Amino acid sequence: MQVVAFTLCKHRAAFRVEKVREVIRCASVAAVFRSPPFLQGLLHVRGDAVPVLDLGILLGMGECTADGSYVVVVESGVLVVGFLAEGPVDICDAGESTSHVPAGERGRAMDAVESVLLMDAAPVLLLDADKVLALPDVRRLRQQRSDVP
Repeated sequence: MQVVAFTLCKHRAAFRVEKVREVIRCASVAAVFRSPPFLQGLLHVRGDAVPVLDLGILLGMGECTADGSYVVVVESGVLVVGFLAEGPVDICDAGESTSHVPAGERGRAMDAVESVLLMDAAPVLLLDADKVLALPDVRRLRQQRSDVP
């Protein structure tokens, strides 16, 4: 299994490579008035306005640093969303050595974790893009957007 791995608030995290559309060096993200703290703004990507979310804030891990940031653009069905990621961003072969997240470890961040990978003897949170976009805060944001005439 291949993953796109990155640093997220001093932790390593990853998405499955088939969910990642592209990785962009963080350019100017246009702020959105009265948006929740995890919505950093919109990024112009190949003619589309892509919302950029701070995974650290969304998952309760803290705010991502702006220095050396990237945007990992992920596709989930018809949704295209960018997530702030701290560098370096690498495509890695994670093999099949995964361990499932214990049920007792569930929490805000862990609701979006598919499993924990061991890569180079360090834990990497394998995030499920569909679960991240199904988190209550993101669902509310998507609902608010559809309510706008």
